Amino acid sequence: MTTEKTKILILLILLPLTCFYFLKINRPANSSLEEFNLSIIPEYERSLEEITLTIPEKTASYQETLLLLNAGYANLLLNIPNYTKISIFTHTVNKEILAEFISTLGITNEITYYFSDNSNLEMWAQDCFEPVNNGFSDYLLLPKTTTLSTAFTRIYKRNMPFKNSEKSLTAPFFFEGGNILAAKSSLGSFIFIDFDSIKKTQDLYKLNKQTLFNFQIKNLVKRTFPASKIIVLGDKRRIDNFIHLDQSVLFLKDNVVVINSINDAPSSEAATQHILYKKQLERLGFETKTLPISLKDVENSMSPLNAIVYKNSLTKENTVIFPVYPGEIKTLVKEKKFLKKEDLRGNALEAFVLFSELGYVPVPVFDDTLYKRGGSLHCISNVTR
Repeated sequence: MTTEKTKILILLILLPLTCFYFLKINRPANSSLEEFNLSIIPEYERSLEEITLTIPEKTASYQETLLLLNAGYANLLLNIPNYTKISIFTHTVNKEILAEFISTLGITNEITYYFSDNSNLEMWAQDCFEPVNNGFSDYLLLPKTTTLSTAFTRIYKRNMPFKNSEKSLTAPFFFEGGNILAAKSSLGSFIFIDFDSIKKTQDLYKLNKQTLFNFQIKNLVKRTFPASKIIVLGDKRRIDNFIHLDQSVLFLKDNVVVINSINDAPSSEAATQHILYKKQLERLGFETKTLPISLKDVENSMSPLNAIVYKNSLTKENTVIFPVYPGEIKTLVKEKKFLKKEDLRGNALEAFVLFSELGYVPVPVFDDTLYKRGGSLHCISNVTR
């Protein structure tokens, strides 16, 4: 055998061994969820039997908090089914104000309150956890966080009330609920994550002196959800995040997904990302529909797709509760608690018509304040069942 051939043979032997060693020393220690064989039930298959809301500590005055509750939470609570069990997590200081607020609504839903001294609870219940199932039991999957960095300490503290649950599990990767979505198509079950989940998981492991490549993080998600195909939506080369997936895409039954279309600024990053979402999802076998919104709408978090979609347990009707923003209601409409098609205009009317055409009962809910803080109906809620 020539010297050159010998070198090639040695390289062929050493290369896989080197790769194995490299992957082994970089494999995160916290990857023990494989035994649970978890899955995420797509939101459109849930029945809204239970919903979780988080209400932040009052920061300025009693009246300001009451204004937030009436402008941000009231219309949603009035438009969910009577059978829905509501769990509310909030600071102890809000006991009195919540009692007053709920009594004025006149709703008959069963409500369970969880009061704590955790001043880090925010209004974004969607980002606290993801409801998962292993075929036998339901769990709350919490994102991996740490107190080693201020970038993760806030979220670590925010999720403390849920860490105390007997049915909570911690993922070996970071995520925010608005950036992890589940859906099904003719090609199988999918879990979609945003590039932001990849980047922040990398940052998280760097704090523990571990370097992970994109494919290793994707494998972490895969081992957590072994029966699902894991797809990173959007451009993985981005370095910042302008919007969560739940503000850009909405998965519905029958392989359908609705995507925002930014037509007034076709060369913008937002437009480019949404076009990429559309192309990726069509390649996976999904039927895509688009709802046009402006770049300003995107920047102001005024997306009609930040919605709650479910199948009504009593009527068996597929339903979508979607946000309506200022300027999308006709001027003469004064009662904004229970909106109808004839009350709407602009993006809200287009959304109502499209959802109806797709076989859904549209439930428009006015949002006069949440979008100003960067989210809307889906962001403040978490449908667990």
